[in-house]
Amino acid sequence: MNFLSALAVAMAAVSVAAGHSIAADMASPRANPSSNWDGAYVGGHLGVGAYHTVSEPGGDSLDLMGPIVGGQVGYNFHLTNNVVLGAQLDGDWDDITNAAAGGQTIEWSSAVIAKLGLDLGPVLPYVLGGVAVSGQHYFHFVPPLDERHVHTGWTAGAGVEGMITDSLSAFVEYRYASYEQQTYTVGPFNIGGSEHSVRTGLNYHF
Repeated sequence: MNFLSALAVAMAAVSVAAGHSIAADMASPRANPSSNWDGAYVGGHLGVGAYHTVSEPGGDSLDLMGPIVGGQVGYNFHLTNNVVLGAQLDGDWDDITNAAAGGQTIEWSSAVIAKLGLDLGPVLPYVLGGVAVSGQHYFHFVPPLDERHVHTGWTAGAGVEGMITDSLSAFVEYRYASYEQQTYTVGPFNIGGSEHSVRTGLNYHF
């Protein structure tokens, strides 16, 4: 499944979930459906990432792609009747790679983000931004090299979340992340990059 296909599938899944939620609300309206977005939540997600590496000097580039699997924990509260502010910590196991003779793999990533959403009852569109960290493995067979570094950077994106039940929601989101360069001994090269990812998942709200 390529990047665009995964995005289409994820958007369809959340659209179905939101449709079921809206239908349920029409059949049995709650006194305050918006209260579902307040409080703590925990969940899991999966997705796909596309990473573009640039090394200096020389400007050589490498494109990576692979799956993302992870979890998240967060807390939301209402700033006003319709505006929701949240904070979230998430962590991923990644296998975003290009297994060439001189290759690279994004092995894990994590982010601390703030989310700002618009409460539409059972649906919450939102934007996000924060600090991102990734563990990257660079390998080169001739000459032999096997080296790992932690790259820090920033991330921003947007998504939409829909309530499936009173305590369970589904979401889909897009993120862009930019990571600073680290010095790898081959060359030596200063290697950094940027990532586009899409992920979909579930949250349980307490």
